[in-house]
Amino acid sequence: MAKVDQTPNETPEPDTDLALAIATLKRRIEFLTMLNDMLDIEEGGDG
Repeated sequence: MAKVDQTPNETPEPDTDLALAIATLKRRIEFLTMLNDMLDIEEGGDG
């Protein structure tokens, strides 16, 4: 019999949550980078 370290209530695949968190962070970073670029363009356009 294989020994089980987790209780049945725990998530069997914590990697899924980690992957989801990483994907969410990447999306936020891309959005913030895009926003930052837009603001830089607006500021540079005045001169």
